[in-house]
Amino acid sequence: MEKIKKLFGQTELSWKQIFLFALLAGVYAGVADLIPALEDTSFSDISVSFEWWILFGIFLVVNCTTPGEAAAKTFLFLLISQPLSCLIQLPFVGWSSFAGWPVWTALTVLSFPLGFAIWYVRQKNLLSVLLLIPVNAFLALHAIYYLWEAAERFPRHLLSGLFSIALILVFVFCLFEGKAARVGSLLAAAFFLCLFAWLQLNASAI
Repeated sequence: MEKIKKLFGQTELSWKQIFLFALLAGVYAGVADLIPALEDTSFSDISVSFEWWILFGIFLVVNCTTPGEAAAKTFLFLLISQPLSCLIQLPFVGWSSFAGWPVWTALTVLSFPLGFAIWYVRQKNLLSVLLLIPVNAFLALHAIYYLWEAAERFPRHLLSGLFSIALILVFVFCLFEGKAARVGSLLAAAFFLCLFAWLQLNASAI
């Protein structure tokens, strides 16, 4: 756990490393969606959902020394990785590779203020706990969605569902030290997991 903790707040990332990281993420996201054997599995979910990108964003943000640096590096990362993913697919699937561009363009633009705000998770106080709640809520939504998919078409997307839950635990135990902060974050995450599970059950019953 100590080695994992060092990844969240004790890792220096140069602008060159951010650039290379963005290239690798964009290439994998683009290529994974083109491999038939990976279609509709956890290994290609990075191209259509957000759990991996949340991990990348948090990793970048908490390893910056100022909120401005966090905002700029997060923006640069998405500005490179997302278009690159689409461009890699363009020769194979045509302009449909850019079908999700409105969402990713909005997220890229929003990554600047979001990166600035989420940086304050580093402060390890009440504000930090409050800032992490929507992040973990979004991961809880992913977890329930993918676990439900796995239950209906086992084992498809099982890893993505488990990975989303694992991220919640990693964020809580790596970003916070105090027992109260950890317990509060876990309770909030558990609430959203139960809420989304209940909503999914009711939607399926209709």
